[in-house]
Amino acid sequence: MWADKLKSSTHIDRGLRLIVAVTLAIWLLSVGMHMETPYPEVLVELYALPLTRIMLLLMVLAAATWCPAVGILAAIAYVCLGADVMFFTHGGQNLAMED
Repeated sequence: MWADKLKSSTHIDRGLRLIVAVTLAIWLLSVGMHMETPYPEVLVELYALPLTRIMLLLMVLAAATWCPAVGILAAIAYVCLGADVMFFTHGGQNLAMED
């Protein structure tokens, strides 16, 4: 049955899934609670490169293959990162300040 494939086989795997899921959840909460979360300049410059976005997407797919819950959190983090970087680099903050 498909649910058997979702079970982790070792204590280390369970622990790693929990650590990664909690880390992503905390990151998403911290970024989601602030409108203007500053990203490091290097991260913004790297995100502009198509190869970086492809590698991030492959990491999301690998996370989803490893653990669906981690994959969902990683996909949400990927979308939030992309939306924030595009918002702050393309003048979206000016639109948000207008009434």
